[in-house]
Amino acid sequence: MKPLDIYRHDQQTPNWTRIEMLLAAFDGVIERLQAAEAHLAKNEELKAQPFLVRAQRIVLELYSGLDLTHGAVPENMRQLYLFVLNNIGLGESLNLPDAIEILGIIRGSLESVRVSANQFERTGGVPHVPFKTHALQDALA
Repeated sequence: MKPLDIYRHDQQTPNWTRIEMLLAAFDGVIERLQAAEAHLAKNEELKAQPFLVRAQRIVLELYSGLDLTHGAVPENMRQLYLFVLNNIGLGESLNLPDAIEILGIIRGSLESVRVSANQFERTGGVPHVPFKTHALQDALA
């Protein structure tokens, strides 16, 4: 089951970790961009538009969650998110393949640390997410 499906199935799970939220968000944005890309390939711009807007919203939610006081990693993520946003409708032209590729690389990197990140959070290395993730839930809906 994909992280997005897990999220939709059990939104109330208190053990939903940060890495699972990130993976669900990346899956959501990639799926929407792929759907938009398919519509655009058939010259169905109006059908692609809702998928592009949802993808933009998810990336903006990810961007808004960055804490730039923690050095190079969040700053690098900020640059990557800006690149993606510029390529999915907030820039001069669309370049969905490049945006999907970058998001896929980031998602793959997150997947590679999934087990250890879950373990780190579940053993108290960082506190559990103390709030309901309504913004993410709305963005992924």
